[in-house]
Amino acid sequence: MIEQKKVNHLHSSRTDLEKRGYIEHYDTSGTSKALKPNLELLHDKTAVNRSLGAKMLVYRLYKHEVIEALLLQLDREKALYTRLEICNTLSHGDANCAKLMIKYLGKIGKNQYHCLPKKISKKKSFPLPRDIIARTLGRMDKTTTRILLNALPTCSITQARELIDAIGYQYFHQKTNKRQIFNKLYSYYQDCDDDIIRWKIICVFGWLKPYSTDILQSIPDTEGILYEEAQKGLQSKN
Repeated sequence: MIEQKKVNHLHSSRTDLEKRGYIEHYDTSGTSKALKPNLELLHDKTAVNRSLGAKMLVYRLYKHEVIEALLLQLDREKALYTRLEICNTLSHGDANCAKLMIKYLGKIGKNQYHCLPKKISKKKSFPLPRDIIARTLGRMDKTTTRILLNALPTCSITQARELIDAIGYQYFHQKTNKRQIFNKLYSYYQDCDDDIIRWKIICVFGWLKPYSTDILQSIPDTEGILYEEAQKGLQSKN
């Protein structure tokens, strides 16, 4: 049975938070695989129930229809914390889950880059992907890295832009195979004429030295933000 925890600091704003699907004050520690949660809760009228449904469905991520249901709900979901719960559940998925998620890259939300930024990021860490699916893929276990890399050549431009962010984020936080990532990205980079993709790959190259050193040094100063990003990568310590 799911019970509410006693959280005093949430008392005055609990109703507002629950409207957005907040469930941190619910005790779900007794939730187990034996509960066999169904998909109906994921589509409940109440955001809190949708969040609880999403959280419990982590036990059924081995099912294709469950993954698809979570992705479809994420696409239409308006409640902030419910969206976060869905993403958290999906981040625990395996390679099959990652494959299904890739087709949703660039399709959810409007926060993705659609043109080159005017300035390079001052962050010393790899930036959090703007795309909600890329962000979730980046948090998945590093055993999915191969799936992400192999999918890149078959992706649309829109998908590839976000997939590169996921690959870079996953590498930065989990230190996956540096040489493998460089080889795959470099192969894609050589035949790519999309400036946003080239810029994003250069951002990842900044973390893949010494394999990427030569290509970073070869970016001419006439390339604007790409050159600046290459110089930042050359100067960074990693």
